[in-house]
Amino acid sequence: MWPFNKRKKWEKLGIACDMGKVWDYVQLLNPDDLFLRDRDYRCIPNDEFETILFDCWFSNQEPAYKSDIFDCDDFAVCCMAEVKKQWARISKGKEALAFGYIEAYVKEIGFHAFIWQLDHTGVVRFYEPQSGKRVNYEFNSVRLIET
Repeated sequence: MWPFNKRKKWEKLGIACDMGKVWDYVQLLNPDDLFLRDRDYRCIPNDEFETILFDCWFSNQEPAYKSDIFDCDDFAVCCMAEVKKQWARISKGKEALAFGYIEAYVKEIGFHAFIWQLDHTGVVRFYEPQSGKRVNYEFNSVRLIET
């Protein structure tokens, strides 16, 4: 838990969100299921998130894509775990990061799993864990969002 005086300061700076605020941002995607596992989240600038993402996930040799064996959902889960581990090191285990896993029916792709991040300005961004590219998908529906 964050010290209350620091949390209030961080909330004013836009870098701290409680579960309710994160819920409000991602609820706009109309998910069928939404699992937020922490009470408080840290919203960091996008460039900081990308540094963590690329340092801990894409610096490693990723496994090969195999349809129905190691595919998009496996990539997204493993990527999320690596980012969480790296963030735990950076934050010394004191904060959860406002990011996670999303499963959605994406226009022109079909069902797909990838990573989302909420930055300190309230913008939700999406990343493809197989390629590291930031993506702007059009969703027909969202099945699951989790942290």
